Amino acid sequence: MNLEVDFNQGLDARLINEEVVSILKRLKLPLLRLAYDSNQIRTSLKKAINLLKLVGFKGRRILVYCLHNNPRYDTPEDFLNRIKDILEWGVVAAR
Repeated sequence: MNLEVDFNQGLDARLINEEVVSILKRLKLPLLRLAYDSNQIRTSLKKAINLLKLVGFKGRRILVYCLHNNPRYDTPEDFLNRIKDILEWGVVAAR
């Protein structure tokens, strides 16, 4: 059908594996959004980003939502560290 697909929420990086990445690659996605709401998913998010890049997604087309100012989850320093991770991984940060 050649339709453009837009998941406008942050996908859960913990659910992204090789099979999911191959399906996402077949879709016409202008932008892929992920969520980085707490440090608990750091490892999963980094793995998901690496898998996405491995199949050809460009870092500028991977946007990562980063929740901040939630005292239940983190401190301002935790937020800053997540932003640094996002920049280091070569993807786009959003809040």
